Amino acid sequence: MTISFKNKIVFFLLLISSAHLNAQDEIRFNHLSAEDGLPNNIVNCMLQDSSGYIWYGTGGGLSRYDGNSLVTYVHSEGDSTSICNSRIICLFEDKLHNVWIGTYYGLSKFDPVKKNFRNYYFNKGSSKVGSNIVTNVIQDNKGTLLVSTDAGIYKSNPVNPEFSLVKSFTEDHYGYLIHGMASTSAGRIFILMDTALLYSDDNCQSFKTAVSSFKIAKGFFTELYYDNTDQHLWFGEYSHPNAYEFNLKTFETKKHTLDTTDIGFPKYMPWDFCRLNDSTMMVGCLLGRSGGALVFLNTKRNTYHDYVHSKADAASLSNGDVWCILKDRQNSIWIGTDLGINSFNLRQLNFHWLSSEE
Repeated sequence: MTISFKNKIVFFLLLISSAHLNAQDEIRFNHLSAEDGLPNNIVNCMLQDSSGYIWYGTGGGLSRYDGNSLVTYVHSEGDSTSICNSRIICLFEDKLHNVWIGTYYGLSKFDPVKKNFRNYYFNKGSSKVGSNIVTNVIQDNKGTLLVSTDAGIYKSNPVNPEFSLVKSFTEDHYGYLIHGMASTSAGRIFILMDTALLYSDDNCQSFKTAVSSFKIAKGFFTELYYDNTDQHLWFGEYSHPNAYEFNLKTFETKKHTLDTTDIGFPKYMPWDFCRLNDSTMMVGCLLGRSGGALVFLNTKRNTYHDYVHSKADAASLSNGDVWCILKDRQNSIWIGTDLGINSFNLRQLNFHWLSSEE
């Protein structure tokens, strides 16, 4: 068979185009682990503060990164100015630029001048195991600090913190822990528990059900993400590949399924979320058949593109289980996993599948 010169040129251009698209689809992840100075490889949460520092909350301590080096803080028995516990669960910066650290045993506030901590405890005299687990810290529209623990929700003025219990959930049927909190500009508070997304219009004195897991899901809910770009809430589902998008205005819930094979154990379990652009949500997944992944979900096409750990590729995700995602102000993406931190810059994301256009 004879191929004309014109057809040869077209064929050559198609090869170049195909190679280019494959190259576009590659993310070369940078890695940061305990070998590089992290106190622990399990990274549970991350925060970029107003000064530009990036904080990493791990299973064995807190680290602050300035772009060049790490400074690490761990609990020291007998030192009341050290962080109250080394197992970090959540991070939050308030409107006064205080950095708050929720831990497995208490809440800490970082002092940037003295480089130490002021610690706060809840139910300190309780014999209940883990009675000071702090899962979330937020501020409402009036600036009041709200802290969720395994006992319920506490509130305080952030200027002179003195915490008081607002709402107890210890005897409710919604679950053991509050998995997420969000406050709207109008003052409505949303919280996510095992079996329900709840909301309050009276400063957390009482709650109503917005979404029940018994009506839309097969398992318990995972973590809550507040997407400020469109005023939607996102959360996942244990042991299932579903991500739920909740509209704060209409109270409508949209389900995004990341795995449609339906062969038993799901390929992915959505855990954390981070908005990339107006059409793409990044989803951190874990505990699936593939060990978890970083998934780019195109919310307008309802399609997804995933990245998983590969033993054969040193520049792949260091581990597929993704616990947290952060997009910083320099357009770098940070991914917290079971084996440290992965990062890349948005300059690598010129992908055809990211576009909302057909």
